[in-house]
Amino acid sequence: RHLLEFAKEIMGPDQIAGASLNHWRTAENRACIAYSARAFVRGPIEPSHFYRDYARAFGIEDTARYARIMQELDDLDDLGREKMFNIGFCANGCWVRPGLRWTQRWDNASIEEARKRYGSVITELAACLQSATTPPGRELLRFLTNRVECTILQLDCAQTMKGLGAFCDHDHPEALTAEQKQQVAETCAKAMDLAQRYLAKHAEAIIDRGCEGTLISYQTTLPNYIDHIRSVFVNGEKKCTHFLPQFDEPPPPATV
Repeated sequence: RHLLEFAKEIMGPDQIAGASLNHWRTAENRACIAYSARAFVRGPIEPSHFYRDYARAFGIEDTARYARIMQELDDLDDLGREKMFNIGFCANGCWVRPGLRWTQRWDNASIEEARKRYGSVITELAACLQSATTPPGRELLRFLTNRVECTILQLDCAQTMKGLGAFCDHDHPEALTAEQKQQVAETCAKAMDLAQRYLAKHAEAIIDRGCEGTLISYQTTLPNYIDHIRSVFVNGEKKCTHFLPQFDEPPPPATV
């Protein structure tokens, strides 16, 4: 909406030649894609009006509640981008290379605020589900609930690992006492349980190949990162073995 409003301001009555939208997921962005399709034809649409129409199209009778839920998720997206940037980004090198420094980017207050608000969204989604009169509407809300539940699990996982920064120095892992090493081991076990719960929860709602890709990206990143931290601070690993090969890399050129 902001993009199109800005374009109208700049272009005036002239037609916009084109616009590109970059997204990494499809099923999760279903509503966003639908909004874009309509707005590119009609111009900027007030989000609350779109959400109500969208809910009606899926047989969700409590359109006002659905609109409030989607606006809250939009606001939470802003919170995540501004206060917890890339807290769920599944890029192995980003997590492993800086070690615990990656988790120090976020403050606990923001994580806890987001977790509380996402919990409220789940409650609202459950109430909204009672008004869904069609199978597609129920599927839509259940899928959204699943992804919010996954989000909470990742917030908990990241915050758990963040706690190690209080006494672990990545430049001097050998400085830990036996008791501190035990605390690292217990913390990593707790975080690993949360990561495995994320994987199990996410696997309950696989709609397209993008969902499969997210599942694999997470599986090869967070558990690997947690094991990396445990190897460094508990097992005394000197040479990192947790930089995974990129299986989709092109083969090297043939040489004679």
